[in-house]
Amino acid sequence: MEDAVEGVLQSLRPPRSQFSVASAMFIDIWEARIGDFEIRRKEQKASLRKIESDTSKASDILIETDSIATARALEAKIEKLEAQAALISENLANTKPKQKDFGTSFRTAQGFLSNPWKLWETGRDDDRQTVLKLVFEAPIPYHREKGFRTAKTTLRFKALGSFLDDKEG
Repeated sequence: MEDAVEGVLQSLRPPRSQFSVASAMFIDIWEARIGDFEIRRKEQKASLRKIESDTSKASDILIETDSIATARALEAKIEKLEAQAALISENLANTKPKQKDFGTSFRTAQGFLSNPWKLWETGRDDDRQTVLKLVFEAPIPYHREKGFRTAKTTLRFKALGSFLDDKEG
């Protein structure tokens, strides 16, 4: 039974030339996400500056007002603006990009996607459990007389497989 699982895992290895095309696509996606991340950070910084400006204006009006009702409304508005500013500041502090280097970040995943068999052949039970979880969506159906049936792979292998099976380019 183990030999059949190994056969399925070995069949999931895409040809190197096709996998390099898929890797190039992953790099493009990675770079686009880094760009999106930077755009969102700039937008948050602009929002923070606007909130600080609005808070300052409301404070100035609060100082000048003689109306108790207006003062309470302005104090509530200032509190709300300060809460928004704190939330954005915390988000900016906690969302710094940890790694921008694609090679470092994707090397392990790329190695696994290009050949899940390598991790399996270590023979360690933990590694084999990891392979089964990352490659197969569900337990592989098995028939006593016919052996293993078609395995349902996870989305990452379905996507890679459909890309690699595409005859039109």
